[in-house]
Amino acid sequence: MGIKRDNIMIDRVEKYLEFKLEAYDKYIKDLDTKEKIESLFSKYPDEPIKALIELDSNEIIKIVSYFSDTEINEDDINTKKYWLEEATYNENLRDSMRYRDALNLFENIGYNLQEFYNKLLYIDKDALELKNLKNSAKELLKLLKTNKPIGDLSQYLPLFETNNFFVHDNVCDFLSLIAIYNVNSLKSKKNNNYIEIPNIEKENIKLLMGIVKNELESFVEKETVIVNSDKVKIIDEIMQSLLSDSKNILKYYPIEITEILQDIWEDNEIENELEKLSIPITVLRGKESGLKIDLNDEDQKILDEFVNKITKSLEYSKNKEEEKELDEVNKNNRYINKLKLLLNKLNKKDNIYFEERDFDLILYLLYSKNVSCEDIINVIITINSVNVELSNSNNKVLLEKNNEEKKEKNTKKKEVDLIKKYGYSFDNLPKKLTAMLNKELENKIDMLDLIEKTDSLKFIKEYCDLDTTEKINKKIYDVKSGQVFYLLMYSNCEIINKLLSLADEYNLDIKDIYSIPKVFGSIEIDGCYENFVYNLGYIAKNYPNLLPIIMKRTPYTLGINNQLLIRNIELSKLYKLDLETNRIGTKPSFRALGIKEYSYVIDRYIEINEYDYIDRFRYQLDTNYSIPLRIKYLQVKGIDNKLDGYVDINSKFDDEIINKANTDSIGNIELSKKSEYIDWLNSINEEKDKNMSDIHYVLKGIYISKPKVLITFGNLIKDNSDNIKEKLLYSIVKDSYLTEEEFNTIKEIIDSKGE
Repeated sequence: MGIKRDNIMIDRVEKYLEFKLEAYDKYIKDLDTKEKIESLFSKYPDEPIKALIELDSNEIIKIVSYFSDTEINEDDINTKKYWLEEATYNENLRDSMRYRDALNLFENIGYNLQEFYNKLLYIDKDALELKNLKNSAKELLKLLKTNKPIGDLSQYLPLFETNNFFVHDNVCDFLSLIAIYNVNSLKSKKNNNYIEIPNIEKENIKLLMGIVKNELESFVEKETVIVNSDKVKIIDEIMQSLLSDSKNILKYYPIEITEILQDIWEDNEIENELEKLSIPITVLRGKESGLKIDLNDEDQKILDEFVNKITKSLEYSKNKEEEKELDEVNKNNRYINKLKLLLNKLNKKDNIYFEERDFDLILYLLYSKNVSCEDIINVIITINSVNVELSNSNNKVLLEKNNEEKKEKNTKKKEVDLIKKYGYSFDNLPKKLTAMLNKELENKIDMLDLIEKTDSLKFIKEYCDLDTTEKINKKIYDVKSGQVFYLLMYSNCEIINKLLSLADEYNLDIKDIYSIPKVFGSIEIDGCYENFVYNLGYIAKNYPNLLPIIMKRTPYTLGINNQLLIRNIELSKLYKLDLETNRIGTKPSFRALGIKEYSYVIDRYIEINEYDYIDRFRYQLDTNYSIPLRIKYLQVKGIDNKLDGYVDINSKFDDEIINKANTDSIGNIELSKKSEYIDWLNSINEEKDKNMSDIHYVLKGIYISKPKVLITFGNLIKDNSDNIKEKLLYSIVKDSYLTEEEFNTIKEIIDSKGE
């Protein structure tokens, strides 16, 4: 299996390295200019005009180009040089206008050149060091782009330094991304060479093992909370009573029925259903009071339909209540299993690579225990070295195995063509791939038999039928047969049986599940099976009404990273974007729930006063990010319709504030809400509509995303409230498209707040 090049996260590292390469080129050029100016001033250190006069006009024009785009006439330079030189010998000329003009020009050139030189003093590295850094960046970028394995990560640490300090915690993230990506390179069949690595620091392994053991002990000791079963008993009682006689509805109408349904149906659905029952209920009450009346056929039909509908919902609710305790236990056990697997790898009990989920867990543990950035870096470098060591060992074994296979090549029996035997056809695939699949299927006879005998899976073989599918569309055949190839190559009986079970449990069409790319493959081999199982359970538990809609419209939503999905759902709540219906009553798109920049893009629409638009057309969040920028341009006009027409926000603030605000954490919002500064900001909000005032601030006509402010401000003040006005200002303007005038307006508002 090839290595994916559409890895968004590793692209971040590559873009950073490309940026550093441009920066190193500029540093080298500026260093050369700095040395030329120093050489110019060395002859007359206190008399720059004398130094300039000795140069010819072309050299002076080149010097001016260092700090100005203004064109200077060569004849004018020569004329003014002449007057300055003449005045050296004839003092009477120094009172002339021509001399003063010449002196003024050369003094300005000397002054500006000195100012420009002062700006170049930021370069604290020599030319050799800069060239070495540039070569190092080129080398790392090439390794990443060509999927070549990296042995020693520590040699590239200087690339992530600024003025001898690490770029906050991003260096930890960048190194972990490189290490994760490195695993794919190490596992690639193209990697068959020995790779040099530094000595593995056992202290770093011990540090991580200690943290994992403590975490494991704390979770194993936790007691599971037993869910109170009273609610289950009430649900069961109502359900059995209604099934025995639908007229028993009178006992529970409307209080108990409403209370139970609140957890299952939407308020408007409850109201509509109870309203339908008004006539049958009135008749039953009249009969109960002694009147000689009874339900007619139409009333009885309404009652029976309601009872049928509610009993199904009650059965579902009962099952979910009973599963709550089990879900909590399973969640706890899954985390414990992850810790145990990680501990086994650290103990080298399993001869298995540390993969992406291991690095995610490692970073989570190290960050949560407030381990220093330096120690985190050392741990990542060490774990990468362990992976490389394992790769070297595997390559040695593989080489020996290949030699043995070559010896047995002539005596090997002809293999059975299992692909044709079981009726599959892959005419569009290279013979090399089908041979590889045929070899893999030798160990998967049970899976082939399972597919063969399961009626609901008959479509799998049909998707390989070229005669049938190609009549529809050759491209469709290529896609569908490619999916079948992936299933046969990377799935197994356990996965298939589980998906069949889930389809039956949640009343889903297995074809809809199959349409999710790589759902039949484990995360270990770049599939999404584990994510799908987790996401399916999460949506069914928390948003049961959404499940059939998602499976019909965007089933692939359930295949995305489960942490990303849950985070974006939580953000949807914060931004008041209802998952089940938008403000005009239609079903919103779920496609955008899989993007990593979810809140960032929503903020951009809020800040152009287009919240209603993005609420109705949420698929736009996953399409063109430049739309808000263009709309903002049309709103303000008079500026360049490019990003550089707006203020560079980060240039206005210290790195400490920027770095601390660049976090995905949304857990500090309550800190924001309790702050007097947020109370004050709420009080000056020009938006008077209560619903919209929860979405944005309007400050002198400028729209600012309120959730963005609450998230950012909470993260900035969680440790201390120093420099609080500056933190509030950054929370407001972070990532915003603002003109200089708009930025200054907001700054004046914040400055007007008393201490």
